[in-house]
Amino acid sequence: MNPRVEFRLLLLSLVALAGCATIRSEPDEATVVQVREYSRSPTVNVVAWGPDDNGYGLQTMVRRDGTLLRDHRFYVSAVYLGAGFFRNTGATFGPGAAFDARRFIEMIAPQELLLEREGIARDVHYCFGWPRCSPRETGGARVPDSVLRASRDSVSLRFYDRHATEMIVTLRRDVIDPYLRTVDSVAAALRGK
Repeated sequence: MNPRVEFRLLLLSLVALAGCATIRSEPDEATVVQVREYSRSPTVNVVAWGPDDNGYGLQTMVRRDGTLLRDHRFYVSAVYLGAGFFRNTGATFGPGAAFDARRFIEMIAPQELLLEREGIARDVHYCFGWPRCSPRETGGARVPDSVLRASRDSVSLRFYDRHATEMIVTLRRDVIDPYLRTVDSVAAALRGK
């Protein structure tokens, strides 16, 4: 195909996709918080990270009735730990389930807690808020809403890759608090519709 035609088709596709999405960034200079709303989606996404590093942060989906779809997601770029870390992470819960540390991520602050690990997530809309882009591929852990709200401390998670290399990632309160305020604001606005 002619390169000019390919470019025009790509440009038209991007314009069409952008027309279906509303990306809002909150004005807080210290933290990036994006509200991603897509006209045909049953949820509104909220994503936040610190201005100095977009490689990790928080994300959640709020249903159109204003409730959280599930727990918050503490995400880390697959580039940081390698994509192999997040593959084959299905977990077995309940009495009698064999404990396999590879299926969990350790929260070390504000309290010691095992969190459910999630596999790779690919975000096709990762850079619609250009120039403030979140990672394209992430892995992470589910963090209960109550844990984020109960403490005034930062949240630190200990990750291990498949070679048992340890990495501790800390998300500060100056990211968590604006993120939670935005989640609450989005939920209230959706409940009011």
